[in-house]
Amino acid sequence: ERGKASDKLGLGELKEPVLDAVLEEGCLLYIPAGWPHTTDTVHTGAAAEPAVEDTETTSDSASVHLTIGVDTHIWGMTYASLREYCLARAGQVDTLSPLYQKVSTNSKLYWDLQDTLPFGFLSDGTHLQHSTREELSHEISSQLSRRLSQSNPTADESDEHERIESATMLAHVPEVVNKLFLHHKKMMNVFSNLYADVAYELTDVPMNVGFLRSRPYFDQLEVTMGDLVTWGQPVVVEEVVVNSGFGGKSSGGGMGG
Repeated sequence: ERGKASDKLGLGELKEPVLDAVLEEGCLLYIPAGWPHTTDTVHTGAAAEPAVEDTETTSDSASVHLTIGVDTHIWGMTYASLREYCLARAGQVDTLSPLYQKVSTNSKLYWDLQDTLPFGFLSDGTHLQHSTREELSHEISSQLSRRLSQSNPTADESDEHERIESATMLAHVPEVVNKLFLHHKKMMNVFSNLYADVAYELTDVPMNVGFLRSRPYFDQLEVTMGDLVTWGQPVVVEEVVVNSGFGGKSSGGGMGG
């Protein structure tokens, strides 16, 4: 993805900004995934001061901001992850994974699948517009189906294989949504314990070093994510071949006769 890891996204590659604003104390700015952005403190504190000729105004006071990032594509909260897990439960390999290598980032398909699952899907249901998790699963299934069909409008609807594959994948949406719900509940529980331990120094560690206090929790996160990855591997569906001649059954690559 552009601007991630070693990729550098230069200012010269961008058009005029959609928003150019000065945030003040108490302000919050939400930046959706996929929107390039840059920040600086050059002009801070200068909103009420007269501009200096041909120079950038600066502030003598310190400027501090907190950035909170939700890496939905890393934590498996996107339609791409949902698609991959559904296919895996159906015993199929996702031919679009990893998405950033298989699909152009300029395509509609990429951004449709990279979009996050509906807001609140990790909620206990109290604040959801859907009264039950089954309704939410149905909505997510519909959204996934719509995104796939709209992203590939030229697909041959008469292709029986594609229709069966799609139906098989969508049949696993409720199972995957429930799995993701339980998984992220575990993750949030670990994070909550981590922050509480570091903030209130609940665990005795040598020299009261915060890293030593948080390290066991990061190990728990690794194990929890590892469990999801293992669960998300394609399920091996054993093929059963019926031998009509003798009424018996053989599996795998057995010889018919």
